[in-house]
Amino acid sequence: MKVIDPHSSFFITANHTGAGKTLLSYLICRRYGQTYFKPVESGTPNDSSQIKSWGDVKVMPSLYSFAPEAPPHFLAQQEKKKITIANIMSHLPARPVVLESAGGWFSPLNDTETMADLALALRLPVLAVMRCYLGSINHAVLTLEAILQSRLPIAGYVINEEDTYGMGNFLQHRFPELRCLAQLPTLTPNSLKNFILNL
Repeated sequence: MKVIDPHSSFFITANHTGAGKTLLSYLICRRYGQTYFKPVESGTPNDSSQIKSWGDVKVMPSLYSFAPEAPPHFLAQQEKKKITIANIMSHLPARPVVLESAGGWFSPLNDTETMADLALALRLPVLAVMRCYLGSINHAVLTLEAILQSRLPIAGYVINEEDTYGMGNFLQHRFPELRCLAQLPTLTPNSLKNFILNL
């Protein structure tokens, strides 16, 4: 992985759910010592628990965690709860922190606020994870264009697992001003430790 500021905080987003945000968050926190925080999540086990199980990273408990694997804003409505940016901002851990989004850039938090609004409130450099699948280049371009329009600083993007459809080459030519920090291999629990040591 190309050098990033080890003292920086980051907002981690992606071109798709399941793109590898949690893995990238763990790699950064494990290597540089930031606190991991995913304020909104769903699924069992959740990503915070997964990172805890991998070890050697300080994990801030999530504020909104739902057992079913479904959009958090929908689950919150079912439970008569409301996810708010104001509440998330009032519970931020001390920096440096790596904050992982729930879903992609415009994933909703409630009826009016999205993950993009949270990123704007935080004003953190953004790291985007891109996973390759049919249609992923379109999703990657839409994500990066939206981040650029927000005028937030972009620390770069990472391509996760095999680049099946030439995403890396396309993004390099489409966004020459942005850095591709790494193309991550397919990592298993056995290869994860060695990969971290070689960052």
